Amino acid sequence: METHYTKRLHTLVLLLFFSSSLLAAADIKERFSELFIENRGQVKSETGNTSSDVLFYSQGKQAQLFITNTGYSIVTAKHSDKSTIYNKIDFALQNVSIHREQVKYVKGSYPALHFYHAQEALEDVRTTDMVIVRNIYPGIDWVWSFDESDNPKHEFMVNLGADASVIQYTVSGAAPRLSEGNNILYSSENMVVKEGPIVLQHLDKEYAGAVSVQGNRISFQIPEQLKKAGGFTIDPPLVLLWGAELDTLRTSFKSIAADDSLNTFTVGYSSDYAVPTFPQTNGSYSVYPAKNVDLIIMKTDRKQNLVWATFFGGSDQDQANAVTTSPEGIFVTGFSQSWDFPQATSGNYTVPVQLFGQDAFIAKFSLIGKWSWSTGYGGL
Repeated sequence: METHYTKRLHTLVLLLFFSSSLLAAADIKERFSELFIENRGQVKSETGNTSSDVLFYSQGKQAQLFITNTGYSIVTAKHSDKSTIYNKIDFALQNVSIHREQVKYVKGSYPALHFYHAQEALEDVRTTDMVIVRNIYPGIDWVWSFDESDNPKHEFMVNLGADASVIQYTVSGAAPRLSEGNNILYSSENMVVKEGPIVLQHLDKEYAGAVSVQGNRISFQIPEQLKKAGGFTIDPPLVLLWGAELDTLRTSFKSIAADDSLNTFTVGYSSDYAVPTFPQTNGSYSVYPAKNVDLIIMKTDRKQNLVWATFFGGSDQDQANAVTTSPEGIFVTGFSQSWDFPQATSGNYTVPVQLFGQDAFIAKFSLIGKWSWSTGYGGL
């Protein structure tokens, strides 16, 4: 027989569980910065056009990183009610044009992402903490991963017989210079990025990488013993030393539910990931900010590992305020200010309710985070 004491104890345990789950959900924002995310069309330019040149990206703790079909870019952004200020440094690999077939995402227990924005639906977008770009140059692979401090790093894996002298890249949006410790500093008005220390690794030995900086062009000079031995890596980690405040990870959580297996489903809103912005202009400049806040739904297991995340909304502000779960799926309610809020019908809902101004919505998602249906509720 359950006593008043055991009821109170049970309630206390549930409160502690939900509190720890909300804290863990907040920590998930940090976990996103340790993942590379496949671009399936969700990355847009600052004008809202699809950035098809972006292959994959990382939100980052200090800056956003975009890997493109010709190199990579580092972006910081600071938002206000009047404008968004972007700062961007581009690194263009010489004589390189990467095709998506060359990009290999290392498989493992990484969360799947789903994006539903207006009429666009992208499901099962891949994430990983390591990406290999095969044969970026003949016999040379380009590997992206994270170091022990969770900073992104890239390596050129030079296979036996390959010519590493072809690896060159130019920098725009910053002035490069060599610094102590075999580092390169890239300085702009609003950002300083350190690449290095640059190390050449062969088997269990490390060699100081000979780096050449000629104007805005970077290249590597390979020691003769490595040219003959072959099979080595050029390892330059990246660190943002200083930059405009990175106004990212702007996510808030409003409600949480749990199933019988103590998996948790957390909802709220995010202006970070629904439409990642890859600005097209170098240097620092301002654009009028788009009103884009989408609702977010995340599932974590009983150990608070992220299982999947779904981003859902239209062109204006959308927010989830409550969530419940059942064996049939996940039900979310909130409000929307988007005229193009995604809607679909099911059962007795034969005509979606048009949203005007700010209206309520109810939406159903499957237990793996995929959208089933949604409808609005409100008046003129």
